[in-house]
Amino acid sequence: MDDHVVKCPACLDGDLQVLSDQIVIPHFGDVLISTLLCPRCGYRSSDIVPLEKLPPRRYVLQIDGPQQMKIRIIRSGSSTVKIPEIGARIDPGLFSEGYVTNVEGILQRFQDILYQLLRDFTSSYDEPDSEEKIKRTRDLIDRLDAFKNDTELEQDKITLIIEDPYGNSAILGEEGDNIKEEALTDDEIIQMLDLKNEKNDISDL
Repeated sequence: MDDHVVKCPACLDGDLQVLSDQIVIPHFGDVLISTLLCPRCGYRSSDIVPLEKLPPRRYVLQIDGPQQMKIRIIRSGSSTVKIPEIGARIDPGLFSEGYVTNVEGILQRFQDILYQLLRDFTSSYDEPDSEEKIKRTRDLIDRLDAFKNDTELEQDKITLIIEDPYGNSAILGEEGDNIKEEALTDDEIIQMLDLKNEKNDISDL
C-alpha cells in the first residue's frame, strides 16, 4: 500500500490529487496555494500557506462604499471572518478553505450564505417567526448590495474583521484605505485554536 495515497473524506473512495502553486503576493510575500481534488466525486479543498513565518494578527477594515471593493483579501483556513454589524461570521474548521479574493468577493460569500438561509426559511414558512426571518435576511442581502453597488439605500459603515492565529491571512490595501492591524492576545489565540479543532466551517447570521 502506498503511504502517500489519501482517500477522499467526502466519498471515502477516490484518491485525492494534490495540486500546488507558489505565487508572490505584493505586500505579503511568497505563498503556497495547495488544492486537494477528488476525481471521483469532485470534492475540492484549498488553503494558503505563507512561506515565511508571520505573527498572529487581526485586520480591521471599515467599509463605507464601493470604492473599497477591490481591496485584496487573503483568507486561510485557519482564520475567522466577521461582519459584526450584521451578526455574520465564518469560523475555521476541519474543512475550511483558503482563498485569495477581494472585499467584494467576501461580501458575495456572505450573500451566498444569506440566499441559502432565505431558501431554507421560505421552505419552512409555517414555522414560528419565519416571516420575520425572511424579512431580516432580505434586508441584509439588500444592505450588502448597497455597499457593493453604491445604490441609493441608506447605510452605515460596516466592519470587516479577519483574525488568524497563524498569521496566514491579511487585508492588503494602499495607504489611506484605513486598514487597522493588531496583534492577537494569547487568550484569543487559544480560543481560536480550540474553535478550529471543534468546528467545521460555519456561518452564523
